[in-house]
Amino acid sequence: MSAGAGPPRAAVLFAAAALAAKLAVLAFVLDAHPNAFVFIDTGTYLRPARALLEKGTFSPSPEAAPAPEINRTPGYPLVLAAVRAVSAAPWAPSLAGALFAFGTALVTAALAARLFGPRAGAVAAAIVSLEPGSFLYSLSILSDTPFTFFLMLGVSALAGFAAGERRAAGAAGLWLAVATLVRPLSYYLLVPAAVLVWFVARRARPVRAVAAFLVAPVLLVGGWKVRNLFRAGTFALSPIASSELLFYRAAPAAAWAEGVPLSEMQERLGNRERWFRSGGGTEREIFGDRRYADLFPETSRLSLSDLDARWRRQAVRILAEHPVFAAAAAARGAALLLLTPPSFIFGVRFGFVVPGPELLEAYENVEVTRVLTLLRAEAPAFFAVSAVLTLLLAGLWVAAAGGVRASWRQIPAPVHAALLGTFLYVVAVSSGAESGDDRYRLPLVPIAAVYAARRLSAP
Repeated sequence: MSAGAGPPRAAVLFAAAALAAKLAVLAFVLDAHPNAFVFIDTGTYLRPARALLEKGTFSPSPEAAPAPEINRTPGYPLVLAAVRAVSAAPWAPSLAGALFAFGTALVTAALAARLFGPRAGAVAAAIVSLEPGSFLYSLSILSDTPFTFFLMLGVSALAGFAAGERRAAGAAGLWLAVATLVRPLSYYLLVPAAVLVWFVARRARPVRAVAAFLVAPVLLVGGWKVRNLFRAGTFALSPIASSELLFYRAAPAAAWAEGVPLSEMQERLGNRERWFRSGGGTEREIFGDRRYADLFPETSRLSLSDLDARWRRQAVRILAEHPVFAAAAAARGAALLLLTPPSFIFGVRFGFVVPGPELLEAYENVEVTRVLTLLRAEAPAFFAVSAVLTLLLAGLWVAAAGGVRASWRQIPAPVHAALLGTFLYVVAVSSGAESGDDRYRLPLVPIAAVYAARRLSAP
């Protein structure tokens, strides 16, 4: 592994061409569909960003200041606040996302080039830049694309340390900590990463290496948890982990066990309360003419941290009661994560297909066979495009597997541990009922691209 190698020129050209194409798509789509890149979660990032700019406090919204925001970690709202300070144009956050994706392509290319040579770097950049889901989601006002950028910086530094770059431990810790504050998904990755650092350095100052790695996570991630403790009475990084465990992991297992639709089980567990308490809409938007306190008299008086603890206990109890169904739901989630084409989300958003109520219901309840049957009947051309995109995804995973096999003895085992360990970790924590939304796959694509580039660039 050649230290210090940057992305090859061809990789920069691929990434720059993709950036230009994204800006063209942005201009074209926003003209016809102004909200194409705005999602239900978008407001939960924009409102804290506005509070930062207008009130100087990290609150759920300017109107809620100075109450502390604990549902969202500060990383992405800080990005949006910085963007808005430069330009309040509605396309500015999407432009920032496209630039983050450009950076991800370059980081991935540099890593592939260091491991397997310049040709592999160029191929990796092309894959990351052109993979349809990554391409389209880079324009969305969501945290996934910035998270992927910082995660890849961390993974690249960790792989560098595993290959012998001793000064990379601190950089790995810094970028993984920043990624965690952008999106808490990588929170539990910090521990196995620290273990890997210790293992690599076990014969030469392991304590010093682990300490260098942990400085940023302790100060940044730990510091944010201390802030939540003092401001909101909870040492949690964010309540999102507990709500997702209940509504996206435990709910499918319980629905499967009782033979009821997933949406019915989620509603029974309090899905609308989750959206309301997480900032997903106003009381009228979510409950209509009913009052939240009347619908949820037992929990409406709980603080968000207490509700978080309640959700966590419910989820653990359900998963313990239905371990087989939980495992089956996780396996289905993994398949959805790896193979759901981006057309399912963006085809509707761009107006290429208008799903009927039966298809929407089947999609909401993760009834895969029924979704495919209805989609084929209602929109055969769209079904065919989706099938092609699924085959492309399958081809990426096959090429990546071939790259793993071809490089198994070519690069040190700890480097494989850094890359494959991160890949498997993301799969494990992202495989749930929501996995049909392929934005959860974004962090997997660059890692797969590194290995696929090894396979595809071989003479």
